Amino acid sequence: MKSFKFLLVLVCIALLPIQSFAQYFGGIAFWVAFKDKPNAGEEISANAVALSKKALDRRKYYNIALDERDLPVDSSYVAQVLNLGNIQLAHTSRWLNGITIFSNDSLALVAIKALPFVKEVVATKTIISGKKSIDKSANEAYHSLDAVDYTDEYYGSTYKQISNLNLHYLHQKGYTGKGLTIAVMDAGFTKVDSMQAFETLRNRNGIQGVKDFVDLWSDNVYRNSSHGTYVLSTMAAVLPGSVIGTAPDADYWLLRTEDGPTEYVIEEDNWVAGLEFADSVGADIVNSSLGYTQFDDPAMNHTYADMNGKVSHASIAASIAAEKGILVVNSAGNSGNGDWKYIGAPADAANILSVGATFPDSTVASFSSYGPAADGRIKPNTSATGAKAIGVAPNGDINEIYGTSFSSPITAGAAACLWQAKPWISNLEVIKAIEINSHVYLQPQEQLGYGICDYAKAFESLTGIPMLATESEAAFSFVANPVSNRLVISSTYATTLPATFRIVDMTGKQIVTGIQNLNYGINDLKIEMKSLAAGIYILEIKSAGVSNVFSKKFIKIDE
Repeated sequence: MKSFKFLLVLVCIALLPIQSFAQYFGGIAFWVAFKDKPNAGEEISANAVALSKKALDRRKYYNIALDERDLPVDSSYVAQVLNLGNIQLAHTSRWLNGITIFSNDSLALVAIKALPFVKEVVATKTIISGKKSIDKSANEAYHSLDAVDYTDEYYGSTYKQISNLNLHYLHQKGYTGKGLTIAVMDAGFTKVDSMQAFETLRNRNGIQGVKDFVDLWSDNVYRNSSHGTYVLSTMAAVLPGSVIGTAPDADYWLLRTEDGPTEYVIEEDNWVAGLEFADSVGADIVNSSLGYTQFDDPAMNHTYADMNGKVSHASIAASIAAEKGILVVNSAGNSGNGDWKYIGAPADAANILSVGATFPDSTVASFSSYGPAADGRIKPNTSATGAKAIGVAPNGDINEIYGTSFSSPITAGAAACLWQAKPWISNLEVIKAIEINSHVYLQPQEQLGYGICDYAKAFESLTGIPMLATESEAAFSFVANPVSNRLVISSTYATTLPATFRIVDMTGKQIVTGIQNLNYGINDLKIEMKSLAAGIYILEIKSAGVSNVFSKKFIKIDE
């Protein structure tokens, strides 16, 4: 797998014993902010920034100029801090102009604060004796999948979370995320390197690389947590007839930024480091099913007033990423039933997509966090299935899953398909297309935001290609062919009219006939096929008010 390295960080790390990471991991951590970048006034060239060609190409393509934030932190500043005592460098942040360090050396910390170029030193991880960690999995659940209301020939049990967004329409047109790179920031990706659900992804080298921002001495992200495994499965799993992700042909970076057993502010800085890395390797989209509100050390807790996009390091960085052309997609949070009922950071960030959760029938999930942002901006921005969603466990089980952690990647994958259709538009134009084509756009709600996006309508609004055809040849298409027990035809129509259909064999003998109303928008016409013998047949559909007859061969196979 490919990997991208920050030269400055590598040089600093290479000078220190690997075991020193272990010495301070779990100890006290600090954020050290610098006042300036001494070389900021100079002309910024591509050689001065630690960005891959893909990242530079993105900036050039969308006419985004390099600026001071793209410059690395000053190496002499970093060296002076590290030379003051028993200190371990964890991360650097070029966007926020500072570093995260581990140290138990109180004298060194005093000396750091006295440095003329240091703006502030803030504790981001402490040891609270006897303090139980915050339950970060509250309202997230994984249930065995005993039965589903409907399974599809191709999408299987994920059909509802796909069709609820009308995303299958884009898939049928070939927009499956191909050419887009999605960075997934999470707590771990247990067994993604071996699971059958990701075999297609691995075989096509769709995992571009991995990086661990928690265990700094290791890049084995395929452990620690199944959370990222479930998250990735909603986007990238390919098990035809069982599970299909929303962006099965996108490429992925797997980044571990979350320390599952604990909750400290350092994880926000891990998140920033992961996001900057995603930018550096040229990711187009970042999915983060993470959020920060309250911590194991109550002194670090955020307040709702902080949820204005300008307080949390993660939120500030998310907005910077948006300025750099990245589409950041973040879960709204699962606090709707709790004392803290609002969105968390970085879901409050400006110019990103924050995602609430619904059931497959489009009703809101009660656990989904409330908006708006503290400054009144509509949050969440959009919603998708996050209750009774479908994901794949590390052991291969297909489970029913609950949490905005899953509505977020479902949305990130859908957004990738939409962006693939018109790659020359900006990330902000993608967000706007999703918002204005969500079902309660004119009356946004506290938990739904603008609501559930109709990605077929969003496609039409971006491309100008009519979705709602008036000619039957353009109005119907097979969801899958061959078929076994059920024939599903996707139809797009500009009004509500009845359609008659029949199935004939190759001799012209009529086998099945019926009438079904076609409603405005996208419909799925389903015809039961269990009693039909294997063979080749012709489907004919005639819509009222349309002169043409849709006619196409299909193959019936035994299950």
